[in-house]
Amino acid sequence: MKKSIFVSSTYRDLIKHRDGVHKVLEDFDVDIIGMENFGARNTTPLATCLSEIEKSSFYIGIIAMNYGSVEQTSQKSFTQLEYEKAVALGKDIRIFMIHDQNGEVKTGDIDFENETKLRNFKTILKKKHTIAFFENETDLAQQVYDLMKEITRNDVYIRPPVLKADLLSFKLNGQKSSIIVGIFNERPVELYTITHDGEDDYLDPSIDMDPIDSKLKIVREMIGNQEMLVLQYVNKRGYKTTIEGFKYQEKSDFKNLDTFLSAQLQEGGSVKSIIRAIRRIGKDEIDLSDWKETIIDALKKFK
Repeated sequence: MKKSIFVSSTYRDLIKHRDGVHKVLEDFDVDIIGMENFGARNTTPLATCLSEIEKSSFYIGIIAMNYGSVEQTSQKSFTQLEYEKAVALGKDIRIFMIHDQNGEVKTGDIDFENETKLRNFKTILKKKHTIAFFENETDLAQQVYDLMKEITRNDVYIRPPVLKADLLSFKLNGQKSSIIVGIFNERPVELYTITHDGEDDYLDPSIDMDPIDSKLKIVREMIGNQEMLVLQYVNKRGYKTTIEGFKYQEKSDFKNLDTFLSAQLQEGGSVKSIIRAIRRIGKDEIDLSDWKETIIDALKKFK
């Protein structure tokens, strides 16, 4: 199941810190929950934050030298109330706190008015959690990266016998081609670039698939004594159709790229980061522009 991370902190004093954390999280296959993503709501900011914590699986608290906006009834800051909500719900909580001596803090970001409340809040956090201390936004981003590597390291992809699939057709240097995307738990995990010549048009499922509901699948089957991946889909007449050996149509120029990108997806790389990597790919001997745009279009729906 895809992890969701709630990022809790004060805002104006930690804009750069939050931005760095968000950029790190975007490189992992997680949903990021934070005030930057809330948009317009018909609930109060505090109510919105507390309801979003309920949806999260991890809570990251970033504490610096500002106590933050205070809720009038409880006289506690939004940040402290968010933390207390995460505790009440039994969330997995990780706390990052600015280093008292070595932390880089601007004088204008120090909350002198609520100094006692902030100190008491920090005391509670230090008693209940092992704190990770950071000095600046770069240090914080690195520590969050290390945390994410730790909590996602057991997210091992084990290929099931059947994968749902998408197919996009395009022209590669004038030759009819397709990109097949294998899908597991509603995210892409396998990519195949195949080409079709005149003799092999019968191996192009896009010609004959039901345009409404093709039920396209990549299925692992035993063909004779050999395990093989086959394509299955429902054709326009409603019959199940199987294509054996579609991998033999893989375009050799793209096979290594497909394998590399598939491995990144299977290891939990975020779709956004993989799309960025695809945009940087270049190869002098073949024109990649059509392939790049088609594969990006295929992946965008999973962002």
